[in-house]
Amino acid sequence: MRPGFLKTSIEFLRLRGSSTLFDRGYTIQFELNGLRRPTPISSAGLLIKKDICYHPKPGQNRSLQSLDVYEPESTSLKSLSQVILFMHGGGWRASDKNDPLGVHANVCKALAARGLVAVNVNYRLAPRVKHPEPARDAAYALRWTKENISDYQGDPERVFLSGHSAAWPISLGVTGWPSI
Repeated sequence: MRPGFLKTSIEFLRLRGSSTLFDRGYTIQFELNGLRRPTPISSAGLLIKKDICYHPKPGQNRSLQSLDVYEPESTSLKSLSQVILFMHGGGWRASDKNDPLGVHANVCKALAARGLVAVNVNYRLAPRVKHPEPARDAAYALRWTKENISDYQGDPERVFLSGHSAAWPISLGVTGWPSI
């Protein structure tokens, strides 16, 4: 290891503007590998509704229990669109729907540009909340989506789960859905 590399890396992490060490490391992966930040996908032709609180009794920081809906602008659709419920990764401990590189928003914009309705979900993180609270938040987000997505051209009978690492235990039923 080069002299001073660790000190420089720690200083770099400390000075970055992202919210968590996980997000900072995520950003550094791109920069150290010589990759540029992802180019933001245009939101032209899309309707985006941000920071909708999905929880019936939200905590103090409502943004941690919120979601964004991305839908095609065209209202001439003859039928409701399929819905992708997108969960950011981070092992229930890190990241946010508003990641510093804009990856999650780009995914949702790309899906909506192809005629789907995309829902980008935030949930509370450990250790500030204990298990099963992040999974319970995901269940509330799914319930909100099923009950409200038709207001956004989405079909409540065709909701699919996608995302990064946190979505997999839910989709496989490993964590089980808490009763809500």
